[in-house]
Amino acid sequence: MADDIKFESQIGPCSEFTFQGKRTEITVVISPLKLTQADGVMKLVSGCNFWKSCENRHCQFSLVARPPEKAGKK
Repeated sequence: MADDIKFESQIGPCSEFTFQGKRTEITVVISPLKLTQADGVMKLVSGCNFWKSCENRHCQFSLVARPPEKAGKK
């Protein structure tokens, strides 16, 4: 019998949320989005519900922190 893996969203404060150049504290939801496995290593990718709005370049979830996509890549 295999071990069960349980994933849950986490609700909590984010004091690094940045919008229109101002940092403020808001409540966010961090949720698991995707589980991948390669070479025996499992990787969980999570996301924040404010990822499109946050302008914090240092936040791993923020859209502005992502590298630009290459042309032709979806």
